[in-house]
Parts: sequence; structure tokens; C-alpha cells
Amino acid sequence: MMYLEKMKKFRIGKNSKIIADHIDIHPSVKIGKNVNIKCDTIKLGEFCIIGDNVTIECRSFEVDSWLFLWHGVEIGRGGCSSPNQMSRLERVLVYLKTQ
Repeated sequence: MMYLEKMKKFRIGKNSKIIADHIDIHPSVKIGKNVNIKCDTIKLGEFCIIGDNVTIECRSFEVDSWLFLWHGVEIGRGGCSSPNQMSRLERVLVYLKTQ
């Protein structure tokens, strides 16, 4: 497995970690504090921003560009957390935490 500390091309907040076999993250990506990403494959295109306290757990997570995840967003819970779950996002997206 590859750990995020070895990849310093993009900005990442304190206590954040990515655990994945394949990591492809554009240099313009900004990742907040306390972010946990656990996937076989993670791909984040240009201009993606991930807020603080975000959790992403799935088999594959791919975003072309312009993703904005607000603080506290969780992807891969409930019915989306099967071993074969794949998430691919191709448009401008904004995910906000709902109360």
C-alpha cells in the first residue's frame, strides 16, 4: 500500500491520510484536516477541494475536476460500502453535510 506522506505534490491538512494501492492526485488539489480516504484506487483531478473531517471509503473513487466536498461529508456509507463499490464523478459537484 502507498501512504500519502510519500506524495507531497498537493496540499494536505494535518492528521489526514490516504490508504490506496493506486494514487493519482493533481498538484492543484487541496485536502483538509482529519480526512480519511481508504480505496484501492483514488483519482482526483484538477481544482478539487476536500474539506475537514471528510471520510471516503470505497473500492474506487475517481473525480475528473472541480469537486468540492464540504466539512464532515462521508462517502461510502450504508449501501455504498460493498467491496465492489466504484464512484466516478465527472462534473462540477458540491457536497454539503446535511444535518
